Amino acid sequence: KTPEDVVAMYETTMDICAANINHPRNSERYIKAEEKIKNVSVSYLTCETLVPMANKNFEANKENVVWLKKTITLLKIKKCFNDPIFAKVAEAYFKLEPSAEAAEGMGKLFASKKDYDKAIEFYKQALDMAENDEQKSEISLGIAKTYSYKHDYSSAKSYALKAASLKSGWGEPYILIGDLYAQSAKSCDDGELGKWGVYWAAVDQYKKAKAVDGSLSSVASKKIASMSTRFPVTKDLFFFGAKDGDAYTVKC
Repeated sequence: KTPEDVVAMYETTMDICAANINHPRNSERYIKAEEKIKNVSVSYLTCETLVPMANKNFEANKENVVWLKKTITLLKIKKCFNDPIFAKVAEAYFKLEPSAEAAEGMGKLFASKKDYDKAIEFYKQALDMAENDEQKSEISLGIAKTYSYKHDYSSAKSYALKAASLKSGWGEPYILIGDLYAQSAKSCDDGELGKWGVYWAAVDQYKKAKAVDGSLSSVASKKIASMSTRFPVTKDLFFFGAKDGDAYTVKC
């Protein structure tokens, strides 16, 4: 079988599973089938395979809603956002069938072009149209990241917390919040402990990400190690009348 054959069969069989997964007697069988299909297909579901396929088939399918939806879904799952074909497919799909997926695709498109206001506008449309918490959580994190690009850290944190509340066991929103804290360092430097407070707060968020989501353990650990090098030494704490183990509130 060619990679195209495998991707086509992946889509067909996953559709069959989705149609039957809530059947009262067969639910468990289809859940197991889904897992096996993903395991067999995973090496073919890469940007290296999907992007050339999308480029090759776009012109013939640019008004085919079914093809556009399946393609944008696969490109999004594998995070193939940087290739121009993602933008082409997203725009064509949104034009024919405005939906949460299409609007999210447009949000990613405008974010990649650094038109952040337009990106947020589409993301918020996507959030309004989203049909389940899984979709809403992903879209909320997209909004949070876009606000972070605008340096609107307060709005970014708000949407990151929303994303976390909609999807349990997901650490990525906490990673983003840790990054937001770290990026706020200059504005939080009060000449005293505030210059270090953001790094303490950031590490707390990375630890939280690691605790709720084991898949992010490596990423979180690297960030913790990096931020920890910026902590004050004992003599610095002593100079400001504090000692190791004291509670500290980050006021900025």
